[in-house]
Amino acid sequence: MRPIRKGECESENTCHSTAARNIVIAAPAQKRLERYSQRLGGNGSSMSYGSLGFARTVTNPGSGGSMEIVRIAPDRRTAEEWVLVLVAEGIEAGLAQVEGGVAVTANADDVAQGRQVLDAFERESLAVHAEAEVPRPAEWGPTSLGVILAAGLVLFFLHTGAFNPDLVWFERGSAHSGPILRGEYWRTLTALTLHADLVHVAANAAACALFVTALSRALGPGVASVLLLAAGAGANALTAVVRGPGHDSLGASTAVFAAVGALASLAVARRRRARRSRRWQDFAPLAAGLGLLAMLGTAPEADFFAHLFGLGCGALLGAGAAWLVPRPPPLLAQGALAAFAAFAVVAAWLRALR
Repeated sequence: MRPIRKGECESENTCHSTAARNIVIAAPAQKRLERYSQRLGGNGSSMSYGSLGFARTVTNPGSGGSMEIVRIAPDRRTAEEWVLVLVAEGIEAGLAQVEGGVAVTANADDVAQGRQVLDAFERESLAVHAEAEVPRPAEWGPTSLGVILAAGLVLFFLHTGAFNPDLVWFERGSAHSGPILRGEYWRTLTALTLHADLVHVAANAAACALFVTALSRALGPGVASVLLLAAGAGANALTAVVRGPGHDSLGASTAVFAAVGALASLAVARRRRARRSRRWQDFAPLAAGLGLLAMLGTAPEADFFAHLFGLGCGALLGAGAAWLVPRPPPLLAQGALAAFAAFAVVAAWLRALR
């Protein structure tokens, strides 16, 4: 928008490891185990790889003295995985079948360290699985909404021409705060389609092709269209309230910043769904949106409040969309919403020119 100048069971019981010293470990696919297996060369354990598959044989030194339980695994595969981790850290480990599962055992002096090692490994495993198991949020897929809207902005500019306060388009369609506060709310929509000059419309058309396309890919063209119009109109209304009756502005950049805010909120929602814990880093996309506002929305001829409110309204509506619309609606609903958005703009102009 441009202003118009003016615990697990951890017993102390001991057991004697009668398991064979040759433990065959089925290597899991997780890459996080690779660094453990790479350490096995210099800690007194030998490792060989089968010619077929991913079987590994680990031979632990020792004579089979008194061993204590480090942890009890629910199944042998998990127990073997834990043994690999302990051996890689230089801790002699064995297996013993016990009631309730398979026990991972170690020398008494190594039990405390072994438990710490496995605790750290499990924390890392939870973080890996939390992100791997959460499915990517459903997206609508490729759309041309941003390009279509960008072309529409340029074509409408070619019809209205550059800003001229005496032309009916600008006289009745700009976001003039005074008339808006007196009830001419249609101006909050019509102003989004007007531009001051060729550079102004070209910049907004390019940004629209980029950010609106990304938003419509995530939510679908119908949902994205309604969200952008609602956020852009809301931002223009808030700007009118804050700036007072003497302010006048126009341009689609308010809606463009709304798209940036909505995309940031969708990214935050995706990050928070992908973790069991909540971290302040999850809000990095919103910080990126504010950075974009600082770089592009504070130019001397820019309407900072319109851009700020556009970003904020878009972020709020984007958060609502992430919660209320976890999956994009089907084609029929998208078409209906897109038609409603187009009708709203046409109706606003018909009311303005009446």
